[in-house]
Amino acid sequence: MCVGVAISRTWRQKVKRKAFIVEDAPEVVATLRALLADEDFEVLASAATEQDASEWLQQNQGNCDVVTLDLLLAEGSGFGVLRQYAMSPQRGKVVVFSGFITDSVRERCVAFGADAVFSKTESAQLALYLRGVAQREEPEAPS
Repeated sequence: MCVGVAISRTWRQKVKRKAFIVEDAPEVVATLRALLADEDFEVLASAATEQDASEWLQQNQGNCDVVTLDLLLAEGSGFGVLRQYAMSPQRGKVVVFSGFITDSVRERCVAFGADAVFSKTESAQLALYLRGVAQREEPEAPS
């Protein structure tokens, strides 16, 4: 008579992080989609205006690990999105990615709740930051 021993294995599945893009330039949206996909993010949606972005984020609270945010939008401002989303109790990381970053703009973004701020000339640094977020076991809670 054989006595079998059951061995259970826990296979860990890699969970894709979820992203939302706030950007009005279609070519930049395409670039961000590719960059996020390369870093193992699923892009849930994108918005080109402050109103569309704010509405999507409000309706999808807690469903997004990273928001990439341009400051100059087709209508409205990324600062408005940032201020509103920073107050959300279930927010993901907010990464400002804009072509108009100065020291004072960077400070203002951080004061409004951005977790990271990159100029559009710093796409390699953005990719490294996103890789770090994607590799974390659990998303860090905002401080």
